[in-house]
Amino acid sequence: MSRTLVSGDNLYVINNAGQVLHYNPSAGSTWKTIPTLSPLAGVVWTSTGLWGYGNDGFVYQYINNAWKKDPDAKDVVSLSVSGNGQTLFALNELGQLYSMPVSATGGQKWTAFAVQPPTYSSGVYVVRPGDTLLRIVRYWYGMYLPPETHLRLVDQVARANNITNPDLIQVGQTLKMPQVTL
Repeated sequence: MSRTLVSGDNLYVINNAGQVLHYNPSAGSTWKTIPTLSPLAGVVWTSTGLWGYGNDGFVYQYINNAWKKDPDAKDVVSLSVSGNGQTLFALNELGQLYSMPVSATGGQKWTAFAVQPPTYSSGVYVVRPGDTLLRIVRYWYGMYLPPETHLRLVDQVARANNITNPDLIQVGQTLKMPQVTL
């Protein structure tokens, strides 16, 4: 299965789309396979046992004929994917791109290689009723970026348009959306 990941994807979204992923829940631990989502939990054999990703968003291991919740599940659930039309940025580290083979088998690790952070193209946006500068920034650059990034982008858009008060924009106003690199 092949799928281009987009800003805001998380493990639930990716697994729901059928993508097989690997993760490292804590420093020094072994890599485990998070299989495709299924009604109980998806399963794939790995070198460390049978692992599944449940409908509740947690990772489970099949031990002694029973599913047991992975103690590191919170770390897995909080791992999010970043990048706009890019491949997986693991652990939210922009600039460190990870790629997984389309046909994954147990025990494989992500292959890391250097990459530039995503660049968002410039353009223009016409303000519509109900818009705020923050809402426009989230629409244009991606709603799943960290809040501090949104605030920084609001400031950049305001400066690019000589807006002194970001709370005062008008319906029909044309805004220049600057090209940015995160």
